[in-house]
Amino acid sequence: MVGEAQVLTRNRLAEHPLWAGATAAEPLAGLVLPVVVSGAVADREAVEGPPGGSGVERLSITELLRDARAASALGLRGLLILGASDRKDEHALLASERDHVAIRAIRAVKQSMPDFAVASDVCVCSHTAHGQCVLFREGVADIPGTRARLAEIALVHADAGVDLIVLSGMLEGAAAAVRRALDDAGYDALPLAATIEV
Repeated sequence: MVGEAQVLTRNRLAEHPLWAGATAAEPLAGLVLPVVVSGAVADREAVEGPPGGSGVERLSITELLRDARAASALGLRGLLILGASDRKDEHALLASERDHVAIRAIRAVKQSMPDFAVASDVCVCSHTAHGQCVLFREGVADIPGTRARLAEIALVHADAGVDLIVLSGMLEGAAAAVRRALDDAGYDALPLAATIEV
């Protein structure tokens, strides 16, 4: 089991037409720009942080496209989309809606810049009021339910055309559940990155 997720990711990334170049030797070619996209902002909005600012902004899809073009012009290979939800619930249902801002952002970038790689964050934390990377049922962590939700979210991102799924939560068994769901849906070539063993 050790390294299984890493091997799955490494093999698929090496064969992927867009992500294979992310390991290139050029100074910026291996870098990916992380962006936070939100349907609640008209332009861009600073995320509150330490005195002097965090340097992180929530972007509209229009601003996201501007940043993506600028990043591409600088030689960056792609971007990582993190979706900020303006509505939250206890089951992270918004995250798998096909009109969620993250899904619209993936589609917008891929339609505008098909050769620019897009990764997307898949987790439940930013879509729930409690902000945890796991869902709860009757006050107890619902591990099977969380794995199922993560798989549903990943499938919607895959349908939108994302080039890499990034599981940011560290939930045991999540990578295997998402990988299985992607493979069963015909996305067996879509790379998956995870921070925990499957």
